[in-house]
Amino acid sequence: MKRIEVGRPKIVSIERRMSIASVAQEAGLKPSTIHTRYPEIADEIRQRSGAKDAKKLRTSRKLKDRDRKIATLKRELSEAKMLLSRTASMYASSLSQIATLEQALSSAGKVLPFPRGRRSP
Repeated sequence: MKRIEVGRPKIVSIERRMSIASVAQEAGLKPSTIHTRYPEIADEIRQRSGAKDAKKLRTSRKLKDRDRKIATLKRELSEAKMLLSRTASMYASSLSQIATLEQALSSAGKVLPFPRGRRSP
């Protein structure tokens, strides 16, 4: 890491910026080895190279996912409220129609009730 930082790497190109991949190549390792076996070195490389902290990246991704979920749920709630409003309106209209029909039936005079169920002969 110091060789890359100072500008005198032995394996990597001088123009190459500081990264976990470049440090791993210079050390003869794979980048995954630095991530798994040397996490403190990986964090130091991220800090020196100006990369965001992995924990912050995960947190920001979780926040974005949560914000998307909240937006979706708000949209669904709005749609459910609109559907409920329509249903309530249709229910009120149906009650009004039933009342009108009952009034018309009662004022028409003698109305026989509709037989319910089967009667035996």
